[in-house]
Amino acid sequence: RDFHALFNDAHNSGIKGWLHKQMEKHMLKKAAVITLISKAMKDCYAKAYPTYAVKMHAIYNGFDPDEFAVATPIAPDKKLTFFYAGSFYGGLRSPKPLLLTLEQLVESESINLDEFCVQIAGNIEERLLTEIGQLKVAKSIHFLGLMPRKEVLQKYLNSHVLWSIVSNKINHYTGVPIKFYEYLGSRRPILNYAKEDSETAQMIEQLDCGWSLPNTETLTEKHLEVIREIFTRYRNGNLNEPLKAQAFKAYHRSHQTQQLQELF
Repeated sequence: RDFHALFNDAHNSGIKGWLHKQMEKHMLKKAAVITLISKAMKDCYAKAYPTYAVKMHAIYNGFDPDEFAVATPIAPDKKLTFFYAGSFYGGLRSPKPLLLTLEQLVESESINLDEFCVQIAGNIEERLLTEIGQLKVAKSIHFLGLMPRKEVLQKYLNSHVLWSIVSNKINHYTGVPIKFYEYLGSRRPILNYAKEDSETAQMIEQLDCGWSLPNTETLTEKHLEVIREIFTRYRNGNLNEPLKAQAFKAYHRSHQTQQLQELF
């Protein structure tokens, strides 16, 4: 599921790092079958351990459709709602690219503070809270704190856009956060901040289920253009309907089970 010695800062130096490397190699050697959670992660391990590459298979994580209520349209009079669930990993997942874009569009009067809200569920560092509090858009940001998972799933269904952030570190962008699969299960479009060659960016392009932008605080015209597009689609009522469920069947847990069955 995660890198062990390879690309793991905690396990790559000194005698302890060497021992972790040996343990990783020993496990790969002894395994009959090796499964990894993405094609990119599989490619990393195959390159590092070419002798064992033939045993490696990518089986993506997924979601259980039964956990999600029937997706219904969002009321047309509801504010455009961006929803984020989870932590910001001490700044590795920075909320600034979206918030600074909204700030710039508010200042240029392209969007109105009263027509949108940003909801964040989970822990947030005091430093980030202070920085965010200095923005004009702070009045449209709602920190919900820790919430029961069932309530979070309901929030997904009631939000126009689900916000995803993937760190630019290789051991992050070559994988896919479990939360991302829950976003797919909720059938709402995803606004994804990640490297262009990240797994999440490629999945969004393949599934046509949202937008991907560079995870950088140096804003580009594309950052502004995408958020303008989201507001235009919201104003036209094109974000109220859920996405078609058919596209996401490859990420049902039943599909994972079939893949594991074939390997057995």
